[in-house]
Order: sequence, then structure tokens, then C-alpha cells
Amino acid sequence: MKNIFLFSFLLLSYFINAQGFKGGVILGGTASQVDGDQWTGYHKVGLQAGIYSRYNFNESWGFLTEIKYIQKGSLKTVKDNPQANFRISLSYIELPFLLNYKLKENITLGAGLSYGRLIHAEVDDAGGTIPEDQLNYRKYDINSIIQFKYNVNKHLWVDIKFAYSLNSIKEDNYNKQWNNLFAFGLGYEF
Repeated sequence: MKNIFLFSFLLLSYFINAQGFKGGVILGGTASQVDGDQWTGYHKVGLQAGIYSRYNFNESWGFLTEIKYIQKGSLKTVKDNPQANFRISLSYIELPFLLNYKLKENITLGAGLSYGRLIHAEVDDAGGTIPEDQLNYRKYDINSIIQFKYNVNKHLWVDIKFAYSLNSIKEDNYNKQWNNLFAFGLGYEF
């Protein structure tokens, strides 16, 4: 799996410099929840950071791919009963692939899929931190994604993405869970 990410990174680096391809960096945050954990609300705040490459097929259509670190999970805080607090913290290396449509000069819509590789999982509940080897989370996550992007100028842009797991993130067939999140990004294109 490490070889796949290394190959993807090298390929993306090549494309950034190839004619017709543009690339840059992305930094932002996430607001997420885990459907199936009995809690609701996008209360788990996380980080996303990475690099991207894009290619325009014509004036309207293009393709975007990223390699990024992203945090997902769930958080429930009960102020008057700290023993009821609950947190799922999941960190992924993610490879999104989006087809983009330029709606207006500075507005782009996108849709696609992403593959995420779980690199860290942690759950805290009333009993404390559950050891990672007992959590039974899948090592991968496949998401559907929709994107709204606004170009501030030639180099700077902001976006919001909504992503939802297509597969359960748990290997347990009786306790299925899905990542559900909004990601907010600030990008700089070279």
C-alpha cells in the first residue's frame, strides 16, 4: 500500500510540471460525524492538508486529483455528565478524483470518488481509550464527493466538499458505520 501512495505522489508531482496540468497546495478543516454511532451532529473538527493537480479538458470541463491527510470522526460532549463523552478520531491518507464543471468564470462544481487509507484510529468513551487493535475499523474508506469551489483570484481559491462513505468503515457486519463530513479548503495554485 505504501508503494501505491509513493507512486501516486510521484505521478502527481510529474503532472504538476507537465504541460496543461496545474497544481498546488490545499489546507483546511473538516466538520464530521460518523453515521451509525448513535450520535448526531458535525461536532468533530479536524484538519486536511495536501497537494493537488488539475487538468482542463476544455473551457468548461476538467479533472482534479489530490493527495492529502484528512481527519474524520465523531464527537459527543455532555457538559453535565463528562462520563458520557464520546470521541472517534480517524486519520486517513486520501486520494480524491473529481470531474469538475466551470459554472462561471470563478465558480466550479465537482463530483467524484475518493479512496482513503486509514493510518490512525482512536476511540475514547466512559471507560477511557480503547486500544486501536480492538476497534475493528476497515483499513480503507471509499467516499462519494461533491464540491463547490470559488476562485478568489488566479492563484487563490476556497472550496467546500461534502463526502459520504460508500462502504461501512467498520469490519463488523452488526455495527456498520459511515463517515459523513464537510471539508473546507483554502488552496494556492502555482
